[in-house]
Amino acid sequence: SPSYQLITGTGPPADHPERPPPKAPGDKTPFQWECLPQGPMRSAYAEALGSEPEFTNNAWVGEGPAFRETLDYIFLSSEWRVNGVRPVPSPASIGEDVFYPSVDEPSDHVMIATDLDLT
Repeated sequence: SPSYQLITGTGPPADHPERPPPKAPGDKTPFQWECLPQGPMRSAYAEALGSEPEFTNNAWVGEGPAFRETLDYIFLSSEWRVNGVRPVPSPASIGEDVFYPSVDEPSDHVMIATDLDLT
């Protein structure tokens, strides 16, 4: 997503409609928009596992289509070391027709967590 790209420093493509506009030519205001003055953030799950979980939201409401996507992240600055992350179920492990919230899962979001050290 453009938000994920912006936070992790890759940024959305220059022609993406959600990319912040550049400073106008000749603009002499001292303020310059900077998203991440401390540098890009890292995702704990991407760092620990090599990629984001397959999903962190598993919802189905009424007659509409099911929604199973990654919406939740744990972003870190460079001062943190990731020791591990809480496992997230795979779609195959819960079944294609199981959605949350349910008797076993109180939210449509799965729990994510990480074990960190401040370096």
